Amino acid sequence: MASLSREEKTAKRTGGFGLQFRDASKRKRSIWLGDVTEAKAEDTKVHLEHLLEQTKKGRPPEKATADWLAGIDVDLRNKLATCGLVESVETRVARVLTIAQWIDEYVAERKDVKQSTRET
Repeated sequence: MASLSREEKTAKRTGGFGLQFRDASKRKRSIWLGDVTEAKAEDTKVHLEHLLEQTKKGRPPEKATADWLAGIDVDLRNKLATCGLVESVETRVARVLTIAQWIDEYVAERKDVKQSTRET
């Protein structure tokens, strides 16, 4: 689903890794990872593919990817947010919900619940 490319360091370019993929709406996207190790780039690719799958299915990421998201830097998280895969750091921090608000949003987002249940 995603392809990893390496750009060699030249006089004009810094070199490093980039990821290219198609999002849920089939739009071609690119994320520049920069000068990271190949292992870190591969790890990012695996988690990105998982996020793409879960986004298409409308599900949250599994624990391993959620833990990885908690540990990545703000720049990468905002790049993922631009592609619609996660919430940006600003959005995530700014939202403070009460239990009642959270329950209302949760029930409204559920697609497998009948309308009569949502109204109760």
